[in-house]
Amino acid sequence: MASAGGDTLPPVQVRVGGQSVSIGGAAPTAPDSRRAAQLTLAPGSYPVRVAGVSQRPTVTVQSGQVAPVLLAVRGGRVVPGGIYVGLQEVNLGLQELSGRLSPLPDFHLVDQDGRALDRSAAFIEDPANRAKVAALLAAPHRVGVAAGVIERTLEGRLKVSPDGRVRSDDRYLLVGHNGAARPDPVQAAWLYAQMVRWGQAPLSQDLLAAAKGTFRPDLFNAALQSNEASAAAPADRIGAFAGPPFDAEDISGHLKFWAMKQR
Repeated sequence: MASAGGDTLPPVQVRVGGQSVSIGGAAPTAPDSRRAAQLTLAPGSYPVRVAGVSQRPTVTVQSGQVAPVLLAVRGGRVVPGGIYVGLQEVNLGLQELSGRLSPLPDFHLVDQDGRALDRSAAFIEDPANRAKVAALLAAPHRVGVAAGVIERTLEGRLKVSPDGRVRSDDRYLLVGHNGAARPDPVQAAWLYAQMVRWGQAPLSQDLLAAAKGTFRPDLFNAALQSNEASAAAPADRIGAFAGPPFDAEDISGHLKFWAMKQR
């Protein structure tokens, strides 16, 4: 905990995933801070609730590593938007509380027509709009191919033979539904695993952590005013068409499966 000028927080319930802890007491003046509590969690990503209210950031726990969470306190309560997760964000929060940096104001992502980004994705995926979307993307200064090819791709119908035979898969191209647009560190881990699999990168816990750190669901949540992952997403959050369920904490096991398949 920390504050801008020294403050006190009455006890408040903080819930991370399935665990809850009561936090309160003195909130030192930033850049000083005070450890108020500690939880032990299995590797994974967890939603955060303070006093029963869902917060935008999620806590991502990696094996053998500490995931710090900073509560910014003002006027005897946690500041709206004052939850900082991860070492870089905690340092940023302390700099903002101390006045050395100005907090970034709330912002929203919109497309060129002013629609919220998630609504743009919904527009693209609506079957009633596919012909219009395909025509827009087919323009020479965009994709520059026949509109029919784009429309067929949006529908998940793939031509697999010169004789016109088609194979269909409604998961071929996910633009917005099932949480497809939301960045997930597990997705970054899967991409990194493929790079290791094909010899493009060495296997390293540091590189895995760096890859996962590039996908920021907290920024996505802040931009779209949402903090919920899709309940319809695959159980392993990847849903690959081949191979076993993906475990972001066991890249070696993932690679061993494919090594056995090649023999």
